[in-house]
Amino acid sequence: MSCRYYTPDLANRSLPLVRCIARDVRDTALEMEMLWSSVSGSDDENSIEDRVREIQDRFGRLLAELRELKVELKDPFQGLLDFRAERNGREVLLCWRLGEDSVGHWHELGAGFAGRQPIETF
Repeated sequence: MSCRYYTPDLANRSLPLVRCIARDVRDTALEMEMLWSSVSGSDDENSIEDRVREIQDRFGRLLAELRELKVELKDPFQGLLDFRAERNGREVLLCWRLGEDSVGHWHELGAGFAGRQPIETF
């Protein structure tokens, strides 16, 4: 995968599309979770297996869309995504989660969500 660096502005301009994909990812992950929880005790295994394959295919297509945009999925249930960026010559991640109006945080590569800092310090 070739590297694409986002600026905060470019990440925010990408959000309308990324937000739609993130919602679909979250909804698909929740649908899969609900399906798995209903599997126990079900007599219709073939129907459930077909449904699982269908959901997995949809999830795979959504992940491919994010990969094409060079956006990294961190948590499908929260809609947590990272955009690779460069800060002072170092690779960092711009961080966004469903429900947030804009890409307003960034963090070091190993810091994760807990290490998020306001974009103003970018």
